[in-house]
Amino acid sequence: MLAKGFEQLSIGGTSESSDSGQENESIISSQSTSSSEEPLDFGRNGYFPVTNGLCLRNQYKFLNLLGSGSFATVHKVEDIEAKSTVVLKIGRSGEVACKKEIAILELVSGCHENVVQFMGHFSVFGPYGKHSVMVFELLGSDLSTILKCAKKPLNFSTVRKYSKDILTGLEHIHAKCGVVHRDIKPENLMISETGALKIGDFGLAVLNAEGCTRFVGTCEYMAPEVFSGSAISFPVDIWSFGCTLFEMVNRLKLFGRGAPKNLHIDEKLDVVFDEHSIFESNPEPWLSSELLKVWRPDMEKEEAKVISAFLEKLLKSDPKKRLTAREAVEDPFFVDC
Repeated sequence: MLAKGFEQLSIGGTSESSDSGQENESIISSQSTSSSEEPLDFGRNGYFPVTNGLCLRNQYKFLNLLGSGSFATVHKVEDIEAKSTVVLKIGRSGEVACKKEIAILELVSGCHENVVQFMGHFSVFGPYGKHSVMVFELLGSDLSTILKCAKKPLNFSTVRKYSKDILTGLEHIHAKCGVVHRDIKPENLMISETGALKIGDFGLAVLNAEGCTRFVGTCEYMAPEVFSGSAISFPVDIWSFGCTLFEMVNRLKLFGRGAPKNLHIDEKLDVVFDEHSIFESNPEPWLSSELLKVWRPDMEKEEAKVISAFLEKLLKSDPKKRLTAREAVEDPFFVDC
């Protein structure tokens, strides 16, 4: 859903039709899918045909394709009027999901430093109908790219800084906006010019009041209640953050290929629903501070203990027992941060 940042946003118009409303899809980053990987579908219900140099609404000059997803394409463009570079996410023709995403973005976006800035939306008409267009600020690399490209693991100070950014953003969208993101993961977290980590890609986000039970998200980061088909709420984002924190520390996914003890998605339910779950009072050794030290020999013993204790509070199989975003920000993990 995200790739390189905003130059990394999530994604999907020729003539324009100005709309003051918006429509819903996911945000990608500048590291998203390369346009050369496979041809895009520009037919009926397809993507809006764009060529570099095209100027949309006499304002947005297309520079390059940042990525493409199931429902949209993401482009880096020059805003001629504002004399700045921004990102356009263009939905497929007839794509109604954009309307929901736009509504969510209008709720969560604004001046919060840990949420991607949504700058507006409009509609354009292509050969096969109307396309929704969303405008976002241009951000830098996403967290996934940072973890993959860094010569060495993130230090404890940086892990805490990024964690606080994510949780502060989650507290905003949960407590202030009533929104569940449902797809928190490194690819959807981008770095701003100031070095702040921002939450992006609200294509799967829902209002908490909707009581959604749909099986959506990215498997490696999905909470157990999502797999079971239970009604989801804010705790699913906390679980996903816990998986992301583990990945920040160790540069490998908690669930997935290369996971500890070969713990893959097909084994996940057995683990989290077991009576003696690894996330309850007696966690398995692979989540212990001792093993964190094995993976990260450069880590101080006390740092490993603090991280291990924090992970246990985030990765509770019972969503009611997980920390809230506000509680997590106030955890001893962030003392002196």
